[in-house]
Amino acid sequence: MSYDMKDMYPSVPIDEIMTVVQKELRYDKTLKERTKWKPKDIVKLLRVALKLIFTTNIWTQKEGSPMRKSISGVICCIYVANFEKEKIFGNISLIYKPLFWYRSEDDVLCIWEHGINEADIFLDFLNSQHVKVKWTREIEKDKVLPYLDLHLEKVGHKIETGVYRKPTHTLRYSNYRSNRPKDCQLNIIKGLLFRAYKICDAGSKNREAELSLISDAFIACDYPVQRVDSFCFPTIHPKATTVTKKSLKTKETKSFSHTFLRFQIP
Repeated sequence: MSYDMKDMYPSVPIDEIMTVVQKELRYDKTLKERTKWKPKDIVKLLRVALKLIFTTNIWTQKEGSPMRKSISGVICCIYVANFEKEKIFGNISLIYKPLFWYRSEDDVLCIWEHGINEADIFLDFLNSQHVKVKWTREIEKDKVLPYLDLHLEKVGHKIETGVYRKPTHTLRYSNYRSNRPKDCQLNIIKGLLFRAYKICDAGSKNREAELSLISDAFIACDYPVQRVDSFCFPTIHPKATTVTKKSLKTKETKSFSHTFLRFQIP
């Protein structure tokens, strides 16, 4: 199953985050080697960095982290990491805990070894920790679970990976006849192919299906058929450009279970 924190940026409590940051800085033994600033001064500077400047006015967001600030992503990750540490894995009173917990920003991939009733209790527990921080859950259906842009499918004793697209995805990309540099348009194909080779397991039906889907989608957008197929199927069309072959020359992906085994919670 997977978990997602709803509206992470506008929901995180800034005052609690500042308390966590100051505490972690105090415990950092290498802080004096890297800067002369004291933890309380760094926190003050951090609060200034979270202020918004609009025209000639300076605004302070009372709740949550500003969406347009580059520091906001770091601030939110600090809060979620501390939430995991104290509320979940460091909580002795919590009876039911996930066997596997891997988080990317506010999206969590989880392996749950207990029953569905216990999973409901765990979700209620997550949503009871803060009045504004709420979590949603998605359970696998027919042995399939989407996570970020991954399509995870149980096949026997392993998990095969593919590219996930929302049902509302139209597969419409920039038309080849549009007023854009051709190199830029061709790089769109290369980017999607790079993702396909990195995500889809080598030799699996998911990779073949993804390459065919990319080919059909760009041909439908008036891209030259031979040019598209030379990118998507370089072994069938050996006249593919050197740049394309080089960009697609990447290490074969391992199975999902082996790739993320190091994130397993002891």
